[in-house]
Amino acid sequence: FPADIHQLRAREALQAGELPRAVAELEAAIDVAPDQVRAPLNLGLVLAEAGRLEEAGQVFERGLGNRPDSADLHYNAALVRAYRADAEGAIDGFERAVEIRPDHVPARENLAGLLASVGRFEESVAHYRAALQLSPEDADTHFLLARTLLGLGDHEGALHRRRPQVAQTDARALGDRPDLVGLVGP
Repeated sequence: FPADIHQLRAREALQAGELPRAVAELEAAIDVAPDQVRAPLNLGLVLAEAGRLEEAGQVFERGLGNRPDSADLHYNAALVRAYRADAEGAIDGFERAVEIRPDHVPARENLAGLLASVGRFEESVAHYRAALQLSPEDADTHFLLARTLLGLGDHEGALHRRRPQVAQTDARALGDRPDLVGLVGP
């Protein structure tokens, strides 16, 4: 398959530190198989890692034009939108990713965080809880849910988050949140 050959060449170019050649190979893979998800996803990730976020966002959006059913393309496009401070655009992208793939935990967690940041706390709590149904041991999500519940004034619900998983949260994260230290113990 020609697209697979271009993907392999791109990986080799990246391993050799040849970013321009890797980008060219991934663009060639997209040209020969525009309906595949992997090439635009990989190209966007390579560009983002190289600090070329505007280009990465364009690649993800172009990929979505061919594959609007890709949760991963929606997720990564939403990450770029969030980085550009387009909260509503990012929320839309994360919502679409979760709609397509309800078990996409990172999309749910990012969606919950953005919803909280724009004051949509009840929706945020629902997504944090859904993420915890999928990944119950995730200490960071327990911590963020507790913080969101505090934002709603639900101190009892926040205290209920005092679970062994939350107690494992990195102490550095708590260092800049003295208001939450009591939730997770000393």
